Amino acid sequence: SKNWHYFCIENNGPWCYNFGMKQKGFSIIELLVVVAIIGILAAVGIPLYQGYVETTKKTNALNNLSSIYVTQEEYKADNNRYYSISSSSSCNDDQTKKINEVLFEGTKVLDEGNDADYRFCINSDTNGSTYKALAIKRSETGIKLTIDQQNNICKENCN
Repeated sequence: SKNWHYFCIENNGPWCYNFGMKQKGFSIIELLVVVAIIGILAAVGIPLYQGYVETTKKTNALNNLSSIYVTQEEYKADNNRYYSISSSSSCNDDQTKKINEVLFEGTKVLDEGNDADYRFCINSDTNGSTYKALAIKRSETGIKLTIDQQNNICKENCN
């Protein structure tokens, strides 16, 4: 005596539709659930990733400002004044290349490329006894990071 399962497989009767047979592929509901889960993960993950990337870029700019501070101290020891290109506080021009040439003796410590995230400049008083180095975000010039001759670092809302 055969059970119904074997009967349907062997005879493939009209009333045995998919009875005891394995499905092939995924249903539309299963596919929609997977797409929804991927969408939720992307909606949460992408902004978090972008935040991490921005934090890394800012940290890199702050590290570059710390390097400028150290080389400024060396420059002052040799020249009795701090290095500066500009005496204005606006820093309209990108001084990154000149800073690399003079303070870092030609080594490209600061990214000089047009696609660099920050541009750098150094302002000083007329006698070179004080200075402020700025890292200005290229895409949003209102975002500035600074360091001065006393190693005071400004990370937010800097002027």
